[in-house]
Amino acid sequence: MRQGGSTITQQVVKNLLLTSERSLRRKAKEAILSYQLEKRLNKDGIFELYLNQIFFGNGAYGIKSAARSYFHKELAELTLAEAALLAGLPKAPSKYSPLTNLPAAKKRQGYVLDQMVKAQFITIEEAAQALAEEVKVYPFNAQNVYAAPYYVGEIRRVFYEHAAWRSLDLDSDGLIIHTAVD
Repeated sequence: MRQGGSTITQQVVKNLLLTSERSLRRKAKEAILSYQLEKRLNKDGIFELYLNQIFFGNGAYGIKSAARSYFHKELAELTLAEAALLAGLPKAPSKYSPLTNLPAAKKRQGYVLDQMVKAQFITIEEAAQALAEEVKVYPFNAQNVYAAPYYVGEIRRVFYEHAAWRSLDLDSDGLIIHTAVD
């Protein structure tokens, strides 16, 4: 069975509500749930759900986590160059990682910026300036992530959702967090 392309709504439903089973029954459930989701949320709401749950590489699930993981910044603090790097990652986080393949990441960043120019979100000059910007990227500190990387990623996401804790650094502030998994 070939795996075909899915809409963003279908990907949200599949990732949040269904198993990864490949069957006609699961595909039917996906179609029904996608239809129901589209009746309840507008495109921006569905896209927000998508951005908050996809994998960006570097230990990051969700766009906020990716901003913190790659740049040690909040979303609102990102430069256009940083945002374009992140926007290029979901297609293939390993292939376009600025940590392991900077030339591919820069090429993908250029593609994202070109698309933003075509959609008239930015000017050609802004795109050129962003492409020329040297971006500092931080590697994920996997020192304490061994047996349950997805669980740890979720703990990190929940931790940083609390406004009072955003100024803390999970990797270097000597914090102790007790969880259900040892």
